[in-house]
Amino acid sequence: MKQRILIDSNLTIDELKNKIDNGSKFIIFQYCISVFFAVTLKRFSPAILIEPNEKLSKYYKRYNTISLFFGWWGLPWGPIYTVKYVNLNSKGGIDYTEDIMLNITEESIKLNEVELKVTNGLFCKPRKWDTIAFKKALKKEFERDYNVKKLFVGLFINTEDGVSPFYTIGLKVERNYENYLEPLKTALSKQFASHTTFEFVNIGEDEKISDLLEKQGEIIINRSNVL
Repeated sequence: MKQRILIDSNLTIDELKNKIDNGSKFIIFQYCISVFFAVTLKRFSPAILIEPNEKLSKYYKRYNTISLFFGWWGLPWGPIYTVKYVNLNSKGGIDYTEDIMLNITEESIKLNEVELKVTNGLFCKPRKWDTIAFKKALKKEFERDYNVKKLFVGLFINTEDGVSPFYTIGLKVERNYENYLEPLKTALSKQFASHTTFEFVNIGEDEKISDLLEKQGEIIINRSNVL
C-alpha cells in the first residue's frame, strides 16, 4: 500500500527524525464526498507533517469543508459520515507517525509517497454510537460464555486506495472458533445495517493482530487476567 505524504522534499531522513523527536507528527484527516444523492464515498487526506507549534485547524478545516459542502447531502450516509469526520478531524485526526517512520526513505521524501511495507497502525476505535451498538450486540450475547476469552473490535483503516474502512471483530476462544462465526453475525445484524462490512479474525492464532486490536480498537470482553 502506498501512502501520500505532505512534507518538505528537501528534508533529509536525519532532519525528519529530529523533527519527530521534537514533537512533529504525521496526521491524516478523513472526509467524504457524495455522488448521485445515494452514494457517499469515504476518503483520507495525505499524511501531513505537522509541527508541534502549528494549529491543527489550519489543516482540518479544508477537509471538514469538503464534507460539509460535498458530503452531507448523500442519503442516508452523507450526514452521518459528515458529522463523524468533522468530529474526528476536530479532535486531532488519525496519527500515522509510527507507520510512516517505519517505512520512510530518502526517496519517499523526494516523491512525497511512502510504501507501507511494515505497519502497526491498522485500526482505530469505533465512533461513540457504534461502540454502544457493539456492546449491546456482543456483550449481551457472549459475556456469560466463558469459552470466549477475548473479543475486540477495531475499524480497519489500512485499506487500499478507494476501499472504505471496515470493522474487524477479533475473537479468541478456548475451542470451536468456527462455531462462533454465525452467532456473531446474527448478533451484529440486530444492531447494524445489512450492508455494513465485518471481517472476523481468530486472534488466538495471531498474537500481533490481538495486540493491535487491544491497543488500537475497543475491548468488548477480555478475560486474559481472570484466573
